[in-house]
Amino acid sequence: MKRELVYGIIIAVIVVLGVIAIFEFSKRSDLKKNETVTTEQVAPKPQLRVTHSYVEGVHTYRGAVEVPTPCFMVTTSSKSASDTADNAEFEIAVSQDQTQQACAQVITSKEFSVQFKALQDARVTARVNGQEVALLVEEAAVNYYNASKDGFTFSYPLTWTMKENEGEFRDVMFQDSKSTTTLQITVAPTFSPSKILGLDGVKKTKIDVGSVSADYAIAGKTKGGTFIRVNNLTQGGRYYSLEYNTSLDPEKADVEFKSLLSGFQLVDAGVLYRNADDHFSFIIPSSWAEYKVEKKGTKDAPSYVFSLNQGSANVTAFSIVIYTKEGWVKRQSDTTNAQDVKLTEGATKVFVLSSVMDGKGVATPGLSQGDAQAIQSSFAILPSTK
Repeated sequence: MKRELVYGIIIAVIVVLGVIAIFEFSKRSDLKKNETVTTEQVAPKPQLRVTHSYVEGVHTYRGAVEVPTPCFMVTTSSKSASDTADNAEFEIAVSQDQTQQACAQVITSKEFSVQFKALQDARVTARVNGQEVALLVEEAAVNYYNASKDGFTFSYPLTWTMKENEGEFRDVMFQDSKSTTTLQITVAPTFSPSKILGLDGVKKTKIDVGSVSADYAIAGKTKGGTFIRVNNLTQGGRYYSLEYNTSLDPEKADVEFKSLLSGFQLVDAGVLYRNADDHFSFIIPSSWAEYKVEKKGTKDAPSYVFSLNQGSANVTAFSIVIYTKEGWVKRQSDTTNAQDVKLTEGATKVFVLSSVMDGKGVATPGLSQGDAQAIQSSFAILPSTK
């Protein structure tokens, strides 16, 4: 009897252990299945290598993306609530330039840069054509000043500070930690370079900045220090002057300035169009090899008609129309003959981009989306406009 009881207990224990083992095995199998499903559902984000710098509340990200052909455009935009925002994001848009008729099928690397204000430790999200990417960030050894809208970029030492002055000309000034060295970059329209004073130097020569030749002059050691200037540097309808003021002697200043100059790069920012009569400017895409401007309209609503050369004929592409505020309100009720996009407004004037329409309400020939965006984003009222 006792033996049968012992056998019964042993059998019961074996059964219980077996049930437990089966349960654990089933549980682990379910976990593995869930892990497999989770792994399959969450794909890794594409990676994007960038360099980053943070200067005076401004984040700068630089990098490059590969595009199928050189005829693709890369543009950037950013979103940040304020310079105290703890979240920010930027978007890289890759699109084909429809103005290019033929293009070599060669994978090309296109550089980009984007700037925005946010807290230094803000969480930054990046997307390429709407798809989120994982940023592989390398902190820049130098600060990077992106003035691509003005046709240049500049890398400068981390210990330097920078400030800007926007007036008739655009001045960007850099100063070292001891406030003894100053580099000033001035951008001006080429039609008035004489307003930027020349430099009488003991040494005058030529220097190449990228593929552009410019004048190079060094003033001797004076009470105020050594002055070096790059003059007559022009590209894309802009005139650049770089002036270096240092306590170094001329020989050492010459070596140091040329080292700094290597961080200055001219970039393709289109051609700057400036209207001296009605005081506005915008960037004309580089793809417009030839264009002409004709003033039309009325005294109360002058217009500037831009025509592009297509083959043997000039074809109207768009107009910049300047309305009074009252005239613009009236104009908005009549959109049968043109497609109007408000660019900006001053105290008394409204600047409008207008495309000629056909009978079906289609712009003819109209602008490519990229060209229209370039005009809108770069359009500015010059200071003398009321």
